[in-house]
Amino acid sequence: MNMKFRNPKYLSMLNHLRFYLPEMYPKLHRILFLDDDIVVQKDLTGLWNIDMDGKVNGAVETCFGSFHRYAQYMNFSHPLIKKNFNPKACAWAYGMNFFDLDAWRKEKCTEQYHYWQNLNENRTLWKLGTLPPGLITYYSTTKPLDKSWHVLGLGYNPSISMDEINNAAVVHFNGNMKPWLDIAMSQFKPLWTKYVDYENERISPKCSSQPPLGCGVGFLILEPSSFTALGPKTAHSHIRMFSPSSALLDSQGSCSVLWTNYHFTATIGREKSLIGVIHDPVSISAHDG
Repeated sequence: MNMKFRNPKYLSMLNHLRFYLPEMYPKLHRILFLDDDIVVQKDLTGLWNIDMDGKVNGAVETCFGSFHRYAQYMNFSHPLIKKNFNPKACAWAYGMNFFDLDAWRKEKCTEQYHYWQNLNENRTLWKLGTLPPGLITYYSTTKPLDKSWHVLGLGYNPSISMDEINNAAVVHFNGNMKPWLDIAMSQFKPLWTKYVDYENERISPKCSSQPPLGCGVGFLILEPSSFTALGPKTAHSHIRMFSPSSALLDSQGSCSVLWTNYHFTATIGREKSLIGVIHDPVSISAHDG
């Protein structure tokens, strides 16, 4: 299996709660969905003035040329996919989505999600993740939003212009180079860090590079088919650095066990190279040094 799909981001059931929003909020008519790696730069209340034309999902489209079309996310050699979807249909982005929950209920989108997930039990229709079932669930019920509402790619694309960023209502650090990591792109990182309150006792800026004494260090070893979490003293010879992006400090200054979005490097001889980025919470026991 592609290593990408072993990432907990693609396996976490919590990621699929987004398909149950009408059940979670039965009294709401509309709702705004935001990822945790975005920065809101402008007032978003204007979204409530948009005529959704009876559509369910307001989202920014991501296709250009032949890229980010449905063909990239689904198996069009399967007759069910081929029959029901257009391979050239434009994909859209999660991260900032405006949902009309009344239209959702009318279109029975959650039931559609269940229907296709059951058909995909053996993963022959698409692989893992929430975007492919989202593209299927909201096929023909997505309202394209102006791109200035949601500018993507700050976690992997260094060519995004500052004019485009400054004009954006929401900027999205999708990709591996998150703004709280050492590998973040320096030109984009301040867009995030200027809002971080480093005076807060529960935020430790030191933990964004090398964990200080008291911040538990867990090591990982890369295996041919998976990443395996090991104890802090196990893999010194394999791992050069293991650096959590954030560690929540308790009242004694010790790290909690919830660590998210960290990266690690491997040393082979004199060469050091990034070998992985892991997202979503991973529970690791705290140890000194």
